[in-house]
Amino acid sequence: MSLADELLADLEEMDRGHGASADSNNVSNDEAMDTEQISAANSLRNNNSVHGVAKLKDSILLQETMRKIDFYTKHQRKSTAEIQGPVEHDPEYLLIVDANNLLVEIDNEIDIIHNYVRTIYHKRFPELEQLVQLPMDYLKTVKVRIFVFID
Repeated sequence: MSLADELLADLEEMDRGHGASADSNNVSNDEAMDTEQISAANSLRNNNSVHGVAKLKDSILLQETMRKIDFYTKHQRKSTAEIQGPVEHDPEYLLIVDANNLLVEIDNEIDIIHNYVRTIYHKRFPELEQLVQLPMDYLKTVKVRIFVFID
């Protein structure tokens, strides 16, 4: 069972035990987010799993950029003399620009997943948000906590 499946099962169990009262807590959390995160969080509540939230993993942009990185890693240039014309038209330079843009998308995806998990997991352990403030650390902590309760 994947982490997403385990998280979903854990969260479904929590939803059965809590009612609409937990949703009132989410409103105060949403007020602290900026407008982009609020709209993302609202759309995420309609999804059933982390996989429904994480869109970048299966994106063509990510796959194509990773394929190009693999290619240029295996076929490195011997010297900079191979560059012809302006550097802005060099395929490797364009790949670096694409990779930097992809990093921004990855950061956005991490924030979206963090907000999704935080919004739902807040019902079980509201203090965790104050104890673990970095998004990746929060997600790892929730993952460990889920595995501890499952075993």
